[in-house]
Amino acid sequence: MRNGIQSSGVWNSLSKSISEAIEAVQDSIVTIHGGGRSTSSGVVWRPGVIVTVRNGLRRSEVVKVAHRGEPFNASVAGTDAGTDLAVLRVEANSLKPADVSGLESTRVGEFVLSVGRSVLGDISASSGIIARLGSPWRTWRMFDFTWASPAAHW
Repeated sequence: MRNGIQSSGVWNSLSKSISEAIEAVQDSIVTIHGGGRSTSSGVVWRPGVIVTVRNGLRRSEVVKVAHRGEPFNASVAGTDAGTDLAVLRVEANSLKPADVSGLESTRVGEFVLSVGRSVLGDISASSGIIARLGSPWRTWRMFDFTWASPAAHW
């Protein structure tokens, strides 16, 4: 026993739970090829809609989306420079939307995972803690923003 925590029990259970959570969301994560050498990840928010980072698009109007090696064409439906978000439209019935239920009950101090895909389509993950809620973001509009620390990259 180290610091009152049994290494084999608590940490193994936590590790297994994290792995299971990543496995549960990985089918909703896609690779975005936004033009040039730019590659990022996106989340299938609902059927036909993907949310990604704006800076990864390089002013592309037609974007290539890949999921487990299967390519799809997508179009930019809208972007917001202040939040660095972009919304893509894609015709792909095989893409599974993420379960985003329960976001309204997010609290400071909660543990979060950020899951993405590499240019090769592999899953990657990082973690953080919700450090702040409801802060204004760097835009003229005011809305609730969730900040995870350390910053997790898609």
